[in-house]
Amino acid sequence: MHFKIKFLILYTAIVFSNCKKDDSFKTGVDLETLAYLPDSLLCTATKEVPGLGAITWKANCLSGLVEDKIILTFVTYDDSLELNIRERLVLGRIPQKTGNYSIEPITHNELFSTYSTWLADGDVLNAGWNSNDEKQNYIEITAIDTITGLFEGKFDVYFKMTNQGIPSSMHSEYINFKNGNFRAKYSK
Repeated sequence: MHFKIKFLILYTAIVFSNCKKDDSFKTGVDLETLAYLPDSLLCTATKEVPGLGAITWKANCLSGLVEDKIILTFVTYDDSLELNIRERLVLGRIPQKTGNYSIEPITHNELFSTYSTWLADGDVLNAGWNSNDEKQNYIEITAIDTITGLFEGKFDVYFKMTNQGIPSSMHSEYINFKNGNFRAKYSK
């Protein structure tokens, strides 16, 4: 009898010691579907709040060149006619050539990524995230035409919060964008 009790206590201790507690804050506000403009230059991805769920995410692609590197911005809007920006996912300092590139924490010289949510008419920062350096973040440029500026690719980015939103609009600590695909065009 004592053997069974000791075994049960040992087994329970092993099981509970292997449980990892997730203390990160999660909220469904980060899984709301927002609007985008019908266009041929779009991004799709799976937007995930770990431990809470995921949605299919679509956004418009805006891009340009800064110091011969591509800055790629994905934006979503509220559903009003004013088209107020609600989300911005930025991938910056992308080389103008095909290849697979690792996304690093923000510096002035490396490829980086940020994500943010916006309020009012799209000009008031609500919350911000930087790429999570504990995860494998990448962008792959699969096709590029440097004459027309059209380019395509895919990405996976994992974000960790750096700036919590206003108290009435709390956001999740971690947000991921997986299996992202895009088609964009930059102007010279």
